[in-house]
Amino acid sequence: MVVMLSACSAPMSVREPETIEVQFGPVPLGSQRSGRFTINNPDLRNWKLVAVRRLDGEPVFVEGLLEEPDAIFTLTITDRRVEAHRSLFGTAAYDPPAVMIEEGHDALVEFDFLMGTQTVTKRLHLEGRALPFSCPSPVVLDFGTVALGQTARITSEFVNLRTVNDAVALRLGDVESPSIHPSWIGSFSLGPGEARELEFTFTPSVTGPAEQEFLVSRSLACPESSVRFFGDGVEFPLGASSSRVPWTAVGETREVVVTFTNLMRTAVTLTQQSADEEFELELPLVIPPALREPGSNRLRPGVLETRARFHPRREGLRATTLSFQSDLAAQPVLQLSMEGLAGSLRPVVTPSVVTLPPVPALTEARTVVRLEAEGTPLDDLSTWLRPAGSVVVVAVGASNGVVCVGSNTTTQEGCAGPPSYSLAAGTGVELRVVVRPLSPGHHAFDVTLTTNGAPASVTFRVEVDAT
Repeated sequence: MVVMLSACSAPMSVREPETIEVQFGPVPLGSQRSGRFTINNPDLRNWKLVAVRRLDGEPVFVEGLLEEPDAIFTLTITDRRVEAHRSLFGTAAYDPPAVMIEEGHDALVEFDFLMGTQTVTKRLHLEGRALPFSCPSPVVLDFGTVALGQTARITSEFVNLRTVNDAVALRLGDVESPSIHPSWIGSFSLGPGEARELEFTFTPSVTGPAEQEFLVSRSLACPESSVRFFGDGVEFPLGASSSRVPWTAVGETREVVVTFTNLMRTAVTLTQQSADEEFELELPLVIPPALREPGSNRLRPGVLETRARFHPRREGLRATTLSFQSDLAAQPVLQLSMEGLAGSLRPVVTPSVVTLPPVPALTEARTVVRLEAEGTPLDDLSTWLRPAGSVVVVAVGASNGVVCVGSNTTTQEGCAGPPSYSLAAGTGVELRVVVRPLSPGHHAFDVTLTTNGAPASVTFRVEVDAT
């Protein structure tokens, strides 16, 4: 009996994107609940959020990315760029519709991040329950980023949807911050259908996060519920930065990325007030639609990347500070510091004079010199000479005695043509020089290399006695 065994490969498993859960719990009629979510980037490269779509569930609103009508879930994302090993932070809000009986709502949202040419996908699952009425549940509210000395406000409305009076009491919780205050604290009564607004303010005096808890109690056997406020104080809510421009030859132009950051919740206008002939920005600033306030050229919260051009006029460390005027009272002036290294490129030949041993007339004599590209200062392999054809070797003086100059001289009949080189700053090449004196006596051959450096040429001499 013959038994035949066949091997079949197991089906490949498709890896599902990571799903992040946001649970809102039960939310009574007329209330809204918020929660924070975090998407981590564990990769070595940056991510950029390019698309958001709803796979299932209730309508969702994400400004500029997914704007569905009658949305009961709202996602707020202030920055679409996620640096390597950093996180994207967002806020999800649940605003349930009016219901007669308890009703659950959920939505499954998918985020697409671009990492180079690859797409990374993450999922967010939102889930909440709408109640016709229930006792208050814990609430989290976020002031966002606020400049030192400035004030952000959040208004909260207390509504009595019942047919009897409701007693409301507000007191401080266990977590306290000296920067967060209510407009009123204590007890008050609400008649059927009545409402009362309380204002909560955040005025940071130090940088960093702040947190304040308030405890709210309602009548009719409702237990105390927690209301937590968060905020972040910053000294400078607007920022501008650029990397140091690498070594650039005088007269050449190099581009560099410039970053503008708006940490506020509102859009700002930036107008350049000063200029520099060596550092040039595109003006007015080109703000993409995702970061531009509709109908204006105001920068919304987020990070704007643009480009500046560096074209030095002189050697050395070049530096400047460009000033921008903003309409933000906390920071009316924003400064951008930029610096770059500039230098000239010098062709150098060593040795400058070569003396060969005596040779018979009409006999070839060989030597080696080194052509180097010197840049001032040197901090990278900036292009010194332009592409092939920029360095031309020309025989000067008794040119018929110079048989060949180049990096490879194997022919006895001379070179096919003057060689060309493209060198980087700080690098060099060996040139083999072949001379053939035509008659007895002392001969001196000058060889000039013309370049696009500074100076534009360099000369070395080859001397030989012919017998």
